Amino acid sequence: MKNIIYLFLIVFTVAACGGAEETSDKENDSIVGKWTLYKEVKKGKSFNYDGVPTATKIEFKENGYFILFDEITDEKINNDNIGSIQEDYKGQYEVTDKLLKMNRFEGDSSSSETLTINELSSNELILKSDNGRLRYFKR
Repeated sequence: MKNIIYLFLIVFTVAACGGAEETSDKENDSIVGKWTLYKEVKKGKSFNYDGVPTATKIEFKENGYFILFDEITDEKINNDNIGSIQEDYKGQYEVTDKLLKMNRFEGDSSSSETLTINELSSNELILKSDNGRLRYFKR
């Protein structure tokens, strides 16, 4: 009888540990966080943004809001007291299955766009627009 109880405790402990790993993997694959655009593909042409003086970034917050901004990465430009971050727009987002709905607020107007999430991992996000444009982001 004691052996059965010990066996049950061991199986229960292993099962509990396995569930915790799955949860942490899902948390790492969350869209929440800062992402940097490094490549776009439009009409079959690829544009690589590594090495340009500014970086387009988007930050998805846990509360359902996002901010899209340009950050100056060139230190020479950054030293000219321009300011390193220029906000483009902000808004709210919602993820449902493989769709990302973004409602943007630009001044007094707003617009919305629904993108398909082609890939979402702990370090890469690939978004596809209705016209086929692909945007590649990294953390």
